Amino acid sequence: MIVAELCELPDGIWSEWRGPKEDQVPRRFTQGNLALLLRPFSIRPKTIWPARRGMNDKAAKGYYRQEFEKAWAAYCAGTPSQANNVRYLRGAGFNMIAKCAC
Repeated sequence: MIVAELCELPDGIWSEWRGPKEDQVPRRFTQGNLALLLRPFSIRPKTIWPARRGMNDKAAKGYYRQEFEKAWAAYCAGTPSQANNVRYLRGAGFNMIAKCAC
């Protein structure tokens, strides 16, 4: 869901992903790309089950909000309630855009 939303943003950076160093052929951003970008922040995908599981429910890979809170606190100015606070994060040899929101 995160990747799909990123790829739908009008600026095209995610739908025409050129890699973390912007040196690759443009392609659509994937869940694997997201996992690689988040790894330096110790954010890794987890298996997540629906809160109320039924017999036919399946697990999915995803992220818990609390995993992002430490990175938001370190790299985002202001409070997490500022939905339009966008910062460029630099580290691990790449530039990354992070939206700091609740």
